[in-house]
Amino acid sequence: MNPASKSPLPVALDPVVAAIVAQLQQTIADQNQQIARNQQALRTSEMRVQKLEEELRLERIKKYGVRSEKLSDLQLQLLDLEPAVSSDEVRGESESGPLPESTEANNTTDKQRRSARIILAVTSCLRI
Repeated sequence: MNPASKSPLPVALDPVVAAIVAQLQQTIADQNQQIARNQQALRTSEMRVQKLEEELRLERIKKYGVRSEKLSDLQLQLLDLEPAVSSDEVRGESESGPLPESTEANNTTDKQRRSARIILAVTSCLRI
């Protein structure tokens, strides 16, 4: 350590150390670029998922009629799972109001899981 300096680094770096530092700095720069690409891919995927979810909602509303506009996405999804849905059932669901909050919280957890799967898929694609 150089006694005249307060820095713990020597005044003149060994050429090997300097090469290692340069290599590490380049690795960090490369990884930062990869992170930026991954974040952009994630944003793009999230926007696409949101667009597809909106399109699916509109298709379900078209399928079940005007009264289904009052239904939440989860209620529409449940109607899709029914083998046959009558207009009376759609009316009954729209009048019953939204599902309890605990169900909506589970829906948020599902979205978080889906986002995690997207991140993994994007990351694995970028490694190839």
